[in-house]
Amino acid sequence: MDTVYEWIAPKLEQRAWEAVLIVERENQGNIKEFSAQLEKIKVFLTGEGAAELSKLEAIFLEKNVAAKKAYKMGFEDALHLKASL
Repeated sequence: MDTVYEWIAPKLEQRAWEAVLIVERENQGNIKEFSAQLEKIKVFLTGEGAAELSKLEAIFLEKNVAAKKAYKMGFEDALHLKASL
């Protein structure tokens, strides 16, 4: 199975990133609303507080990368299931 996985790894990587883009596109409204709310809060913060809020925004935006991991896990699970049948 390792040989098969190595052979399809580039396509799997591409497809996993496509999943991330789909998740981002489908959540665009939430992303914009979250960012808008953070901007409202930043008005009341200074220096370090604003920087910490920016970190929070970056963390929120990075969560979509979990879709990549989930896609790969699902694919690997399917390979293992097929091998065990």
